[in-house]
Amino acid sequence: TSVLLNFIVAVNDNVDPSYVQDFVNNMPAADSKHIRNLYPKLAPNVDLKQKYMCSNCTHTRNMEVPLSAEFFWPK
Repeated sequence: TSVLLNFIVAVNDNVDPSYVQDFVNNMPAADSKHIRNLYPKLAPNVDLKQKYMCSNCTHTRNMEVPLSAEFFWPK
């Protein structure tokens, strides 16, 4: 329930935290599962995959951009 409380901010336009918490605590399990399964599809995300082509053999592949400190401060 704590995960649901992090992203459910209102129930029927009621933003009172105690009302939302009471709703989440008494929510049917099927509704809770549906929301938890739906959330990853709706949450904003950054796709770090880029198409890479080998300059020697022209093989192409989607690769994820490595996002580390070196990405921002190259050596």
